Amino acid sequence: MAAPYPLWWQRPATAALLALLLAPSACVDTRHHYPSLAPRPAEQRDDVEPVRPHPPLIADPALDRQIVEDERTLAAITARFDPLGTRAEAAVAAAQGAKPGSDAWLQAHAALSALDAPRTELADLAARLDTESVERGKRGLAAYPALEGLRARVEAEFAHVSTKIDDLGNQLK
Repeated sequence: MAAPYPLWWQRPATAALLALLLAPSACVDTRHHYPSLAPRPAEQRDDVEPVRPHPPLIADPALDRQIVEDERTLAAITARFDPLGTRAEAAVAAAQGAKPGSDAWLQAHAALSALDAPRTELADLAARLDTESVERGKRGLAAYPALEGLRARVEAEFAHVSTKIDDLGNQLK
């Protein structure tokens, strides 16, 4: 018995559609399936920074005078901070166990606040020395050993002063 409808492959429209779908695949060039794995020009370039010679160290008498003056400033700040720190330590020790707002507590806070002036002066000195160092670098000049040494000493003193102030402040809480 014959089917009332022709099978799908026997229909002319289906056969034409199948031929249209398969026809483009007959035109494909199958010799070049993959892109080349050879290095491309962008992959062959060298991105390493070129080695530049260090600029020569040139003596700077004006900077040397400024460094000597800044060393005196650092010594003066340190000399002023030491007795203030000793006074603040004594005031904080006397205020241990005192109620907030009492005379001992207020004197301890006053002594502690007196330590902020030397710390601020150290921060200003450190900022100025950092700026000078950065400006020298911008001009292409070599790092100046005396300047870098003074910067390190100022930063160390600032860290010491800040730690002492923070420790004393924590004892009052």
